[in-house]
Amino acid sequence: AAPAAPPRPCVRARARARAQRTDLEHTMTVCMQMVGNALTAYLFGSVIAYIKKLDERADLTERRMSSLRLFGRVNNVPAPVRQTLYDYSQAIMDTGLNERHVLEQTLDLMPPGVRADVVLKMRRHLVEAVPMFANTSSGFVREVVQKLKPLICLSGSAVYRSLERADEM
Repeated sequence: AAPAAPPRPCVRARARARAQRTDLEHTMTVCMQMVGNALTAYLFGSVIAYIKKLDERADLTERRMSSLRLFGRVNNVPAPVRQTLYDYSQAIMDTGLNERHVLEQTLDLMPPGVRADVVLKMRRHLVEAVPMFANTSSGFVREVVQKLKPLICLSGSAVYRSLERADEM
């Protein structure tokens, strides 16, 4: 048998190019796996943080309700009034009024001009949605918006009675 002929130069070059391409593909695969792992870790971290926040909120709600129950027992608050107190407290927690209270405190720290601009941006739509205020000046809207405060009204409670003088908005 004749000895095998040495590989031709172009075959060696193709094999070398294939090996380089394979190394590059391997490197890209490893990099993409690392990026995928990082994104997965970020996603799991975000989900865990969200669950922890829900647990903290539930714990805070339970502590407040326990305090209210104790308050009702110690002060002999009648059952219907106690139930209204519980409903109101639950409504505060459900609507996030506590977070809005923190916002109000933050706004109170701002200089009056800045506070007026921020409040106008946040609440202008509330005043403009009322037909009675449709053709009023922007200065009037600015003044009214600064007077608005968040308020929770439970189902069945009176917000306004006919012929009563209003003293707040």
